[in-house]
Amino acid sequence: MMLDNQSSQMINYSNAANLGTVVGVNELLGNSNYRGAFVDFQLKLLYGSNVVNNIDPSSLKEYLFSEVNNEYVFLLGLIPKKQEFTELALVMLQMFTSGMEAVQNRGFPLQ
Repeated sequence: MMLDNQSSQMINYSNAANLGTVVGVNELLGNSNYRGAFVDFQLKLLYGSNVVNNIDPSSLKEYLFSEVNNEYVFLLGLIPKKQEFTELALVMLQMFTSGMEAVQNRGFPLQ
């Protein structure tokens, strides 16, 4: 189930098609510089399916949710390959291609 952050109401995703997300991981280098950080992580996709993304694969990965017991499920593990990062930015954008209400970007800076 998904809740809208602003209204705390359940999001109606009945009749949805291609329910998915774009995940972005960047290392923030200072002075507005960044680099795609997916190369620094082992990805473990437990629920969902990968969609080929040719736009910026070092920074962005696209996935479709899996439907399990009439619910949409997405579970991706990010296992770091190195111990230290200056600062990471993780962003997830929910995407719905039909029958869906608009959902805003959710950005979560990690330190």
